[in-house]
Amino acid sequence: MSASCDEVKAHVYREHARLRSRSAELARAALVGARTKHRIEVRALVDELRTALEEHDALETRELVPLLVHADAWGPERVERLRGCHAAHLRAVRTLSDELGEDSATFVALVERVEMVVSGLLTDLDDEEATYLDAHSLGIDLPIFVEQETG
Repeated sequence: MSASCDEVKAHVYREHARLRSRSAELARAALVGARTKHRIEVRALVDELRTALEEHDALETRELVPLLVHADAWGPERVERLRGCHAAHLRAVRTLSDELGEDSATFVALVERVEMVVSGLLTDLDDEEATYLDAHSLGIDLPIFVEQETG
């Protein structure tokens, strides 16, 4: 049995809250790490965020995409945009993890990259909620109320 729109929205919002929490934890650790040079700990948090993003992508592919794709004529386009956004975030986090494993970049430069990746992710989570979790995008027919003054 498939989940209702409300159940899917609630699940996605919970996932977004989890991603926001992980992102904030990573940003805090990166700032501390810049002062103490704890590259290994920061990389572990980046890898945890990558795993969370992969799980999030799987969830939305399984639950949200079927709702979006059939909502209206723009559904397939919305799905492609969502997939592109997810792929871009995963690439950025994987690249960041690789860079944290190298000694070539300065840690301060990597902290700036962490901040950039986190900021982009947070912005896109907000955009995703506004763009893909609204009634129109999910194909929910909203009632239309007509006022009648005379019989």
